[in-house]
Amino acid sequence: MYEVRSEFRTAMLSGDVRHRIRGVITDVTGSDISICEEIGENVRIEQQCTTDTDVFAVGQLYTGTVELTLLGADELQRETLRGGTVTLEFGLEGHDEWVPLGIWNITDPQRGSENSIMIKGVDNTSKLDVEIPVFVGHVKMTDRIRMIKKLTGLEFAQTAEELSALAGADITSNDVFGTSYCPTCRAEVCAIAEFIGGIAFIDREGRIAFRRFGDNAGEYVVPASRRFRADLSEYSFKVTAVSYSEDGKTATTPEAPGEDANTRACLPLNGYPYAQYINESDIADALMRVRDNLASAGVWVPGSFDYAGDPTIDLGDRLYLTGGVTGAAQSAFLVTAQTWQFRGPHTLISAGAGESVGNYNSGGGSAGGGGSSTTIIEDPLNFVKMREIPGEIASDPVIAAEAYFRAALPTVLYVSVSAAVESNEDSLTSIRVYLDGNELYMCSEDTLSAGERRTVHFGQMCTVTAGLHNLAVEATGAGSIKRITGSVFGKKISADISMIRTWGEASVFKWSDILLLKWGDINGTND
Repeated sequence: MYEVRSEFRTAMLSGDVRHRIRGVITDVTGSDISICEEIGENVRIEQQCTTDTDVFAVGQLYTGTVELTLLGADELQRETLRGGTVTLEFGLEGHDEWVPLGIWNITDPQRGSENSIMIKGVDNTSKLDVEIPVFVGHVKMTDRIRMIKKLTGLEFAQTAEELSALAGADITSNDVFGTSYCPTCRAEVCAIAEFIGGIAFIDREGRIAFRRFGDNAGEYVVPASRRFRADLSEYSFKVTAVSYSEDGKTATTPEAPGEDANTRACLPLNGYPYAQYINESDIADALMRVRDNLASAGVWVPGSFDYAGDPTIDLGDRLYLTGGVTGAAQSAFLVTAQTWQFRGPHTLISAGAGESVGNYNSGGGSAGGGGSSTTIIEDPLNFVKMREIPGEIASDPVIAAEAYFRAALPTVLYVSVSAAVESNEDSLTSIRVYLDGNELYMCSEDTLSAGERRTVHFGQMCTVTAGLHNLAVEATGAGSIKRITGSVFGKKISADISMIRTWGEASVFKWSDILLLKWGDINGTND
C-alpha cells in the first residue's frame, strides 16, 4: 500500500474533497503534453493477472493497463503518440501530496469525436517478452537479475538483499540456482516470484517489483458505508501447503499450523525451475520456505467488491471488510486484481480456489462446501434516473436535468451525467452539477465555435445525510443541449414522487418519468 500522510488519507476517505489528477504524455519526438482533469477524462487503470484472475496462484506476473480520453487534441497527431508514454498522479484539492499512479506505454491512440483522442497503454511488462540466449554453466540469482536488466533495460525495485529478505533465503551467495536460464525474461521474472512465494508486477515508477501477499503494514478497514457492492464467496481460504512434481516424483509439504479456514489448499508450484538442480533435502527446505511465505497471508474470503475508491491500494494488500448494515462482522480480503476509475468506482478482486488447487477438506474448494457462510449482506444499490430537459441554452443558467430523492440513511452516492452540447455561435459553454445547491466538482467550461458540438461526461462519488436531496444540472452558453442523461446510485435511496416542478410557462415536470430500480435490474444480475 502506498504510504501517504494521515491527513491525506482521512480527507480521501471522507468523500467530500475534490479529487485531482495530473500527468504528462511524452510522444515519440520527446515532446511533453501536460494532463489535468480539464483535458483528460474517463481515466481507468487496471491491474490484472496474466493467467486466471479468479484463481489464486503463486509466481504470477500482473499487467497494468490505462485508458483515458484526451480532450482538445485537434493539433495532436495519433502517430506521434503511439509508442510514447503516459505518467499519471492522483491528488486532493487543498493538499500538496500527490500519489503516483504509474507509467504506461501508449499502444493504441484512436481519434474520437469533438477533437478527442482515446488513449490506451500498457505497463513495462510488455518489455519482458525477450528471449534469453542459451547458456550452459552455473547461474546464480544475481546473474539472472543482471541478464533481465541487460536485455530489457528495466530496473528492479528491490536490491538483491531486499529480495533475499522477501524470499527468506540468501540469493546473494554463491549457491547454484541452476545451469541454464528460463527461455524469456518474462518466464525468469515469474520464476523469481515463485521462488519468493509471491507475485511480480511493474510498480508505480515503472520498475520490476516483487512482493509477498498480505505484507502491508497496519490494518486497512473498508467500512460498509464506502462500498457499493460486495459479492463474497461462502468459504474462507488459506494456503497451508505446497507441492512440487518433476519426472513423476512429487514432494508435498506438511500443512502449516495456525488460523483455520473452510478451505485449506495445497498449492502446486508451476515447475519451480530453481528447485530441480538441488538435492532432495534442499527441495523440502525450499518448499517449506514458500509454504510459510504463503501461509503468512493468513485466511481470507474470495470475491469482489466495488469501493468508493482509494488509489493507494496495491496488489497483494490485505484489507478488512466490515459486514452488513451494522458493520459488526469483519472479513479479510486479499487484493489479487483491481480496476480503479478516476472519480468513479474502484473494483477489487480476491482470488480463491481453482480446480487445480488441492483441498484438504472434502466438499471444499470454490463451491464452498464444508463451512459456514461468510457472505457479507449488502443493502441493494438503488438507481434514480434524473428528469432530462434538453433544449436551448443562453447566458442565463437553465436547468438541463434534475432529480429529487430521499436517503433513508447517511450514504455514499455515485453521480453520473453525460451531455451533448452544440453552439450556434462562438461562446463559452458551461455545464455544472449541484447537490442541494452546492456545486460538485463535476463541471465543464468549453469555448465552442459556431456549429461545434462536444460531448462531456461526469462521474463523482459524494456523501449525503438522511433525508430529501436535490440533484441539478445547470447549463449556460449560446446554443442547445442536444442530449443529456443523468442518474444517481446509492444504498436506500428512492425518488420523491411528491415533487412537481414547472419548467417555463407550459411544461410540467412529472415524476412518473423517474425510475427506481435495483442495480441488478440494470446490469442483469441479482446484486
